Amino acid sequence: MIERCYGVVPKANQPFQATGRRGFTLIELVVSMAIASMLLLMIASFSILTVRLNQSVDDYGTVQNLAKLYLQIIEGELRYADQLNIEATVPYEFNQNMRYLYLDDGTIMRQTPGSGANPIASPGGYPNFSCSMQFSPVNEKVVEVNLAIKKEGNILYSISSKIFINNLIYKSITGEQQGSCVSYGLSNIPVSAISVFSSYSTIDVLGETMQMSADVYPEDAGNKGVAWSVDDPDNARISQEGVLTPLKNITVVVTATALDGSGVSGAKQIIIRNQEIIMKTLKFSNQNKKQMQVGKQLTLIVDISPDNASNQQLEWSVDDSSLASISQDGVLTAGYTHNKSVVVTARSKDGSGLSDTIEIKIKK
Repeated sequence: MIERCYGVVPKANQPFQATGRRGFTLIELVVSMAIASMLLLMIASFSILTVRLNQSVDDYGTVQNLAKLYLQIIEGELRYADQLNIEATVPYEFNQNMRYLYLDDGTIMRQTPGSGANPIASPGGYPNFSCSMQFSPVNEKVVEVNLAIKKEGNILYSISSKIFINNLIYKSITGEQQGSCVSYGLSNIPVSAISVFSSYSTIDVLGETMQMSADVYPEDAGNKGVAWSVDDPDNARISQEGVLTPLKNITVVVTATALDGSGVSGAKQIIIRNQEIIMKTLKFSNQNKKQMQVGKQLTLIVDISPDNASNQQLEWSVDDSSLASISQDGVLTAGYTHNKSVVVTARSKDGSGLSDTIEIKIKK
C-alpha cells in the first residue's frame, strides 16, 4: 500500500523547519507605542477638561454666594453701626472707637472697638478666592458698593448695590481716588423745633387732597424724620408722606412729631369745606303701609336724593309716645291703644333742614 503525502518534504539528514513570521520589527514596535501614548494622553486630557468644566460651574456658584454674603454683611454694618469707616485698602491708622471695613490682600476685614481685625467671612471656606471692593456715596443717605470676586487674578463674578444708610450721616471722603475711604458717623443732635406748613389753609373742593410739609430744626439734627397725624381720623386722614384727605366739613389739626424720641412736634389747622354732598329731597316712600295692629312693628322707608348724599342719617320721632315708639333705624312699635293715629317725623342730620311726616293708624 502506497501512502501519499503532500507538503514540503525535508531533505535527507536535514531537520524540519516551519515557515512563517514571528515577533515585531523595531519600527512597528515604536509606532504601536506612540499610538498607545496618544490614546492615553487623549483620555487624560478629556478627564482634566471634564474636571475643569465641573470646577468652573462650582466656582461660579461659590463666588456668587460669597459675593452676596459679603454684600449682606456690608449692608448690615452700614445700617446699624454707630461709627464706621469703609476703606478699599488697609487703614493707615485705626481709631479705637470706630468700626472698620477694609480690604487687605483680597480679603474684606472687619475691626470693631476693643477687638482685633477678622475676615467678615471665614477664609478657611474660600481659600482660592480674593475680592476687590469699591464704593462711592450717592448722597448723604445712600452709598453704592461694588464687589468683584477673583480667582487667580480673573474676575469670576461682580455685583453692586445701592445701600440706604438708616442711622448714619455721610461726613467726608478722603483719598485722591473715589472709593479710597468713606467715613460715616452717627449724629446725636436732637430735634429742637418743627414747623408745619402747606400751600393753603383751606380745602374747599370736593375730593381735593393737600400736601403737608414740615421743616425740622436744627439743620444738622440726627434724625429729621416725622410722623404725621390728625386730631380726629373720622374727619380726615393723613398718610405718612403728609398727604391730607378730607372726610367731613370741619376744621382739623394736622401734627408732625419728631421720630428721634425728642417728643418735639409742630401743628397746623386746616379748614375743610364743601366735602359733603347735601340731601336735596327727603320723602316717605309710597311703599309704606298707612296702618298697623296694636303691639306690632312696622319698618318705615324714606326716599333720599341724591343717592350719594354724604350723610344719610335721619332723626326719627313720634308726636305721641303713648301711642307708639320709634327707633333710630325707623322701626315703629305700636302700643295697645287702638283706633288712634300717630304722626312719625323723619328729619335729616346733614344740615340741609329737610324733613317729612307720615300718619299711621293703629288698629285693633
